[in-house]
Amino acid sequence: MHFPLAASAMGAVLITVAGTAVRVQPSAAQTPDATARTRSVEWVCATQEARVRALFGALDLGRPELAPARDAFAAGDLPAACRALLVHYRNGDTASWLRRDPPPLSARTNRRAEKVLGDTVMVDWLEARVPRRTDGGLDWETRGPHDDDEWAWGLNCHPHLPWLCEAYLQTGNVRYVERLDEDLRDWILTSPYPGRKSATARWRGLEVAARVDAWDDIFYALQPVNAFSPSTRILMLASLVDHADYLRRFHAQGSNWAVGEMQGLALIAAAWPEFRDAQEWMTHATSVMENEVSRQVYPDGAHTELTCKYHRITARVFENFMETAARAGATPASGLRSGVKRTQRILLPRAVALATPAGPSPSPCPPAYFTPICRRAAESPASACSAAASSSTSARPWNIAPTSSGKRSLRSTRTVATGLRRRFTTFWPRQKK
Repeated sequence: MHFPLAASAMGAVLITVAGTAVRVQPSAAQTPDATARTRSVEWVCATQEARVRALFGALDLGRPELAPARDAFAAGDLPAACRALLVHYRNGDTASWLRRDPPPLSARTNRRAEKVLGDTVMVDWLEARVPRRTDGGLDWETRGPHDDDEWAWGLNCHPHLPWLCEAYLQTGNVRYVERLDEDLRDWILTSPYPGRKSATARWRGLEVAARVDAWDDIFYALQPVNAFSPSTRILMLASLVDHADYLRRFHAQGSNWAVGEMQGLALIAAAWPEFRDAQEWMTHATSVMENEVSRQVYPDGAHTELTCKYHRITARVFENFMETAARAGATPASGLRSGVKRTQRILLPRAVALATPAGPSPSPCPPAYFTPICRRAAESPASACSAAASSSTSARPWNIAPTSSGKRSLRSTRTVATGLRRRFTTFWPRQKK
């Protein structure tokens, strides 16, 4: 479904649906004229020409479905090439598992999304208002209400953007897409790719992978939606090339970071097969994951970090990777498949409490699930779980210690309280559609 746009005399945007005009106010950060300019492919080609050319250089323009974009690019008409590329994504069937039908437009609201419109977001269960820069954009470097690097890292995972996307799909309120579009464009334009391994909030490996996990849903769910601007779509595609390059060249090894980063690389390969290196990215990610499952998963299925939280996270990412690889037509080796199955044996389906050698803490989880982690934790003095287990036999869910970022964590080196024995976490992984 296509929604024609028109500008009113008062500067608002009128969206005409079935003969009914719905008035949408433009972003407060820009004038209507400026907003219209920055939304267009002409603007992005004029102001971000190097990015656009790098994008087309990364595409496999030999693919038949990209012939119109290839011909326009060869003729030197960048705007026409961009328009042809966007038509391909809008009308094609790439990443069909991520595409969603648009809802009827309405003025209904969503409480959480309305808070985001007021610049208040939740990061790691801690809600705070994000300040703005002098030029009007969000301060992506802010460290939250407690001046904490964890909050800055979390903000650059873009947790509020999937909220806005889902709120639009539930309500049909196009203001949520407009805000999402504005924030995405602002982040990309103000976050140049460093081209090297980084520990910054914007380009640390975990955040790079987490953004991919947010962006794939957004990019395809909003394909039929005109409020998702042409310029932001092109900028996202160009930035995904940078994200893939980072994850391919600068990923970790031998840790849960490596697992998350390879899932991010595989997501790009599966959801955007038009990239020339997509197959190599998937091959590399699969090879790394096969190595990591042998390094990180014990024969009994316990993850080597020996904490309930990190077991759950890593096992879920391994599982998601298997689904992603299948969608890309990749066949992981039997060692990876068997390793993932082993982790599932003790993957806790609900909240996880720290267990001790004397037995598991009170929880709704079957006690047998704790056994491999408990036994190995007791045998491994180096692990945080072991230190907690050996110091107490009564680590209960209601005895919890928040970290400096406000999270409640089983395993953390940055905690307000000093005792390890009272760490507890509840972790709810986002299910892929």
